[in-house]
Amino acid sequence: MFKIYFTVFFSFFLDANATITVLNYYRMGDSDSGAVAGNLCNSSTIDSIGGKNLTKGNNPSYSSSIAAVSVGGNANLLSIAFTGSPQDYFLRNSPLSTVTTNFVLEAFVRSFDTTSSARLVYNGSQFGSVNGFGFMNINGVYKAAIGTGGNSLTTFGAASVTTDWVHLALVRDDSIATFYVNGIPNASSTVTPTTPTGSFLIGSTGRVSGIDEVRFSTFTPGAFQTSDLLYQSVPEPRYTYIFVIISSLLIFRYKLLRGRLNFLRILPLGKKFSVVF
Repeated sequence: MFKIYFTVFFSFFLDANATITVLNYYRMGDSDSGAVAGNLCNSSTIDSIGGKNLTKGNNPSYSSSIAAVSVGGNANLLSIAFTGSPQDYFLRNSPLSTVTTNFVLEAFVRSFDTTSSARLVYNGSQFGSVNGFGFMNINGVYKAAIGTGGNSLTTFGAASVTTDWVHLALVRDDSIATFYVNGIPNASSTVTPTTPTGSFLIGSTGRVSGIDEVRFSTFTPGAFQTSDLLYQSVPEPRYTYIFVIISSLLIFRYKLLRGRLNFLRILPLGKKFSVVF
């Protein structure tokens, strides 16, 4: 008698139970009426969750270059290209949120700029009394940024800019802010953001190639999991799961026909399950 074990990742069928509350979600073209790749962007881009639509500054355009064909279970067809200085979308005279802890700010970004500094996504003021938090490209390095009042802007993390799409996330859980790059912790800081004022901006004070799928969420202290990030929800190739399922069914049939199917157990293992013959 012997046992055959195999594991099937169940995320192909079901999403993990979310531990975050999504407050704002900018699909960067996919929720904008009449958006077409290559055309100039609409006067506003839509917040599909919270209704805080952003106003266009200058002339960014829609692009067919995307981070992934599906993100968060949604088809992803467009991103927004910011190719001049400055180009942005903004919530004028109002931050997206005034929270300073237990939040997730995330986005997919793509840049060719390695010689200048560019704001990517920022909630708060970067001028005068600096406050809030966000992401920047500083001389070809992606960094998280936290404003602590006065002229003080603390940056941390170091992920080299490439021409590939990269997922960035800033998560502040209680008193620790962690900068994630493609779902992996890159750096942490215990600096506390000053309450955001000013505006919420997506775009560039320098030159950025593209931004896609910008999302802001909150969570109860200690509840955040890396599986909550949009990067984790980009699906793996489906043929992998099909191969595993077909193989398991063939094994099951082989043992059943030969009277060697001694038992069948399904063992839950978090987001996946194991079947034991």
